[in-house]
Amino acid sequence: DIASYNVWFSELPGGTKAIVPEPYTFGPATRTSGRWYIIDWPRAQTSGETCYQVSAVDASGQGGPRSVEECFDSTPGAPTQVMGVTVGLGGGSGEVFVSWDPNPEGDIASYNAYFSEFPGGPYTYVPEPYFFGPDTLMSGRIYFIDWPREETVGKTCYIITAVDLNQKEGPASAEACFDPGA
Repeated sequence: DIASYNVWFSELPGGTKAIVPEPYTFGPATRTSGRWYIIDWPRAQTSGETCYQVSAVDASGQGGPRSVEECFDSTPGAPTQVMGVTVGLGGGSGEVFVSWDPNPEGDIASYNAYFSEFPGGPYTYVPEPYFFGPDTLMSGRIYFIDWPREETVGKTCYIITAVDLNQKEGPASAEACFDPGA
């Protein structure tokens, strides 16, 4: 007869497993599913993927073989596409003002800006914008002011991406271009 179960976990598929420490919620089989379950506590050190195995324990304390490993990724997906990107003249010294709507996800850590001299790219990461922050004068939009680019002839184009707390980068925004000479 089965007296209990051991639940094993690892942060890597195929990794060395440790027993899930108590306390955790261990629930009996329900009438509808006929399955046992646990509700495990989140692990601060887990990078996202957690793998489990289960083994039955009999009344004498003898554990049976472990089940097949089952894994899942608990981190949210990458952020959604940044919307509403606009580009314009940022000041009298040729700075470029780029603004966009903040992403609605609650786990956005930062935004990345990419620059191109040509519509459609290729794009280059903008490592240190001149200024970056929320613009309360523009109804909560996010913006940065990029340094003037002396080598640029014609249009300056930008795409913006959102990066979440797990360092997942979302898809590029629609391209926004500005021709300072027009």
